[in-house]
Amino acid sequence: EAWEGVAGIGDLRNRQVDTLGNLAGFDFTMDTPVGRIDDRAKVTALQAPRHSLSIFADQKGLLVYVNVALNRMASGEATLVDVEVRADAKSFLTKPLAATLNMAMAQSIENEARTIASRVL
Repeated sequence: EAWEGVAGIGDLRNRQVDTLGNLAGFDFTMDTPVGRIDDRAKVTALQAPRHSLSIFADQKGLLVYVNVALNRMASGEATLVDVEVRADAKSFLTKPLAATLNMAMAQSIENEARTIASRVL
């Protein structure tokens, strides 16, 4: 539920957990200015205490990347949340779509990062 609505992510389903019961991935849809993406998110543990969720979608001539990394500091200190989003064009025909999507994401990234942090932490 923490990811519902963030960056247009919706219709979360087919939750997958690892052997410890931690979220490992889920299927989702993402509404974007250039259409709807239907793909799978993968949660990865980098090195404790850092964890990340990555979404990489290759659809409609665009590569869409969303990464959220949580880095828990020492006990009693803050948790750092790094959020990266971008869209890359696969051809010159999709460059205008990538530019539109990147502009939309750039305008909303600060609010999206706050939403993610408030739900996850």
